[in-house]
Amino acid sequence: MEQLGTAFLNIGIALKLAKEASDAVDSANAADLNRQKEKLEIAAKKIERSANIINAELAKTFDYQLCKCTFPPQICVLIGHDEKTKLEISQCQLCSRKYPPVFGK
Repeated sequence: MEQLGTAFLNIGIALKLAKEASDAVDSANAADLNRQKEKLEIAAKKIERSANIINAELAKTFDYQLCKCTFPPQICVLIGHDEKTKLEISQCQLCSRKYPPVFGK
């Protein structure tokens, strides 16, 4: 439940960044469009990063496997079950790592 609270905190941060980006657009004039464009690009990257963190936190709340090949972590998808161990097998869509690791195959 604590993770869900953190996710909502990050949603608030992302919304604040979006508001700052919107304010930057509203205050732009011809003389400082390039500077405003740079600010918008930085804000967009921060918003995207916050959204990715929120997605990972929500996925963890719902017991999805997370791969640590990047930060924020990638969400793994269920690809099947191991017949011997009866465990669910998940795979990272970015690096193709499988969880739990399958040895000897």
